[in-house]
Amino acid sequence: MTTTVVAVSTAASPHSLRGLYGCIRMPSPHPLHPRSRWEKGMSVRNVMFMTQPFWIQVWGLPFDLINEEAGSVIERSIGEFVEVDCKAFTSKQSRFLRIRVEVPLNKPLRRGGPVLSPKGEETRVAFRYERLVGWCFNCGRIGHEQVECPLPMSTEQG
Repeated sequence: MTTTVVAVSTAASPHSLRGLYGCIRMPSPHPLHPRSRWEKGMSVRNVMFMTQPFWIQVWGLPFDLINEEAGSVIERSIGEFVEVDCKAFTSKQSRFLRIRVEVPLNKPLRRGGPVLSPKGEETRVAFRYERLVGWCFNCGRIGHEQVECPLPMSTEQG
């Protein structure tokens, strides 16, 4: 995979590139489009893409834990907090909690894990990453397919 970095300035038209505000970004055909905030003195040589924001669906939560507080706690266990989708729990028929997290790209993706209720009961939840491309089922990392995996099988369970 070749890496090309493009600097994007949104000063001229803030609405034309909504969501990028002051970021540098890898252009297509790279499936992830990692971004990094532009800082004064930054050059192409020292840009490192370490995280990627993902929407993650949290399945298996008890109905009383499909809320913003539980979402922010779960987010912090995966990566850096971005936001909780409040629309997911305004309906009485919510089946999952939707959270947005800056996920570290240098670690295997978490597939789920235990969640404690306020009463101390443990529930196992599953994470479903939205629009996830190029994820290796073997090692759990992003950037290559299972056939090309240079790493041993991931034993991380959550």
